[in-house]
Amino acid sequence: MDRNTIEHEYRRLGYRLGWRFMTAPARNLERAAVAIITLNPGGTAPHGPDWSAETGSAYVAESWDGRPTGAAPARRQVQRLGAVLGTTPDDVFSAHFVPFRSPDWASLPRRPDAVAFARRLWAWAGARTAARTVVCVGKTVVGSEIATVFGARLERTVAAGWGEQSIDRYVAADGRIVLGLPHLGRVKLF
Repeated sequence: MDRNTIEHEYRRLGYRLGWRFMTAPARNLERAAVAIITLNPGGTAPHGPDWSAETGSAYVAESWDGRPTGAAPARRQVQRLGAVLGTTPDDVFSAHFVPFRSPDWASLPRRPDAVAFARRLWAWAGARTAARTVVCVGKTVVGSEIATVFGARLERTVAAGWGEQSIDRYVAADGRIVLGLPHLGRVKLF
């Protein structure tokens, strides 16, 4: 799997807003103990393609939505999540489950095809990542899909402390933990 494979699928599926896979330097895939996986890159203007964020974590080093670098609300949530996990964004492997950009998940055309491709992409990435804790932001799609990729079984569901929202905890046979969190852009857990 490489940038050309993603680009080919992007074109085949007819997307027009660009794509992004990793929101961290590529080296973090094989060295970081913690991974944070979000659903897909948002936006209404074309951007990318971006295989990785080699200048550092996109959650710290980039400006989104016209806000100062690292200050968008969803970014602050991911930064705080890293602190809760005892790491910094630059020491995390972070990426999108589906690399294709859309204004929101509901408006992404050909979602079933995008998810089918994401499964192949994550089978590749999952075999290479050193992460022992995998945090999935957007549990309905990302959490359950990544748990399946890692062969993890649902161990328990706990209240998130935000209305009826909950957090799913999966455990893989190799001891890897997969957490499915609500979407941090909509639910402020941290």
